Amino acid sequence: MESILIPIMIFGIPLLAIWTSHQRKMKVLETQTNPRLEQEIAALRERVEVLERIVIEGNSGLAGKFKELENA
Repeated sequence: MESILIPIMIFGIPLLAIWTSHQRKMKVLETQTNPRLEQEIAALRERVEVLERIVIEGNSGLAGKFKELENA
């Protein structure tokens, strides 16, 4: 029985330490936010809102062009 436990302890304890260290690093990365990415997402959301308004309002003639493309 001891001959089995010794190799398990020799290899298992370092592997467990590596795994827990990795898990801690992943948690830190998950909680960090990137301000540049947040700004980029906000800018893209604004652009999508503008495009939605253009399509919905139909004031610019783009709505007709979209309808033509749908029918083609």
